[in-house]
Amino acid sequence: MSKLNLAFIGCGFVAQQCHLPCYSSIDDVNIHTLCDPVEDLRIKLAKKYSAENQYNSHLEIDNLEEIDAFVVTLPRKLSFNVLNYLIKLKKPIFTEKPLCLDYKNARILEELAIKYKTYIKVGYMKSNDASIEKLKEIIHAYKENNDVIKLINSYSFMGDSYCSPFGDSKGKFIPPIIFKEESMPNWLKKDNYYAYEQFINVFSHISHILEDIFKEKINLISAKINELGEGILLCDIDKIPLSISLCRGQQNEWDESIDIKYSNKKVSIKFPPPFLRNVPGIIKIESGEKDNTKTCIRTNWSWAFRNQAVDFCEKVKVHHLEFDELSRAIRQIDFAEKIFKEYIK
Repeated sequence: MSKLNLAFIGCGFVAQQCHLPCYSSIDDVNIHTLCDPVEDLRIKLAKKYSAENQYNSHLEIDNLEEIDAFVVTLPRKLSFNVLNYLIKLKKPIFTEKPLCLDYKNARILEELAIKYKTYIKVGYMKSNDASIEKLKEIIHAYKENNDVIKLINSYSFMGDSYCSPFGDSKGKFIPPIIFKEESMPNWLKKDNYYAYEQFINVFSHISHILEDIFKEKINLISAKINELGEGILLCDIDKIPLSISLCRGQQNEWDESIDIKYSNKKVSIKFPPPFLRNVPGIIKIESGEKDNTKTCIRTNWSWAFRNQAVDFCEKVKVHHLEFDELSRAIRQIDFAEKIFKEYIK
């Protein structure tokens, strides 16, 4: 098969640190098109990645028949309207999370994706962390052995996730945004805009990966949470009691983990900071009724962002079309809305 031609919509920090390097490292991928209104930045990146086609925006692309898929990395308020347009082109789309800011709009995008048979992968890269597949195997094996999960504790402490990256370029002149921005949900108080946006951008990672691991929806029971979305959520998943603790700070640290407790063992996974390259999560198992045995499992060095890019490209090649991933991403917006509606006054 010839190389996949990808069109990148947005060439900012995350595109430069994660998606352009990862996709360009895949042998059968061609960075075909770059769309970004910052001209000097776009020209520099087009030269770096040998992109032959450049546009100020996705609306200017005039050779759509050459493009196999889109990679969208935009400020969150721009994603909805751009995706609304791209879905109708019937080409696969990778987009950074969150899908959008409003659950109602997310459902609109879902309906369009089904109508136009457009595959959308939303960038919850933890699902492609090499340790997750191993964790699923372990949980399945215990289930086959009739071991019952009694409790799940999870937490996300948001410190500095960027790990002092370097190498991203800035444009000398950033033109004003000419596209319509998505509004925040009309029920949300203006004072909570920042906290809500941060919640669905950062804290939704932990709820999303829990739903991916257990293939079930998280049910929110109660919460003790502040106006920044920090605190403790009491939930259940597949009828298992689940706690989710959330906090953010300024420390040079990223602490995110899930503990799964059985009657005679505990399985835990600790995630690395998202921008730390080639370091997957670490799984630890503590077991034994009399003598405690500890096992540490480290999968091969790999970066979830690159695994995610490979996964998307493989699905594009086989014309993959299912909406479970999209539905799971949409549920994270619904989950955040329920928390802010019911527990943040």
